[in-house]
Amino acid sequence: GIDELSSNRPPLDHSITRRKKTAGTVDRRDSAPPSWHSEAADLPHRQAMVQDIAKLLYARKKGQNPGRSWLERVPLKAKMLESQLYKNAASLEAYLNRSTLKIRL
Repeated sequence: GIDELSSNRPPLDHSITRRKKTAGTVDRRDSAPPSWHSEAADLPHRQAMVQDIAKLLYARKKGQNPGRSWLERVPLKAKMLESQLYKNAASLEAYLNRSTLKIRL
């Protein structure tokens, strides 16, 4: 059963877990929001970024026939991705850098 499978696995050591870092990102799993964050001032940038991410997602499916459910999920996916980019960016400039957007996604 499931108990047998989990008992055969070694315990996870989260202290050595490493995440792949890309240019302009930092690991913020256990820290406070960066000092450069300003919810009100950053809102227009964030809304534009969500739109850009959605365009990239749609472009990946260009020429294909994505299902209706996939198309309906794009706005939420774009918001979730943008939130992670915003949270992990080392600075506003790094967050706004469109030349690294695909890599960061």
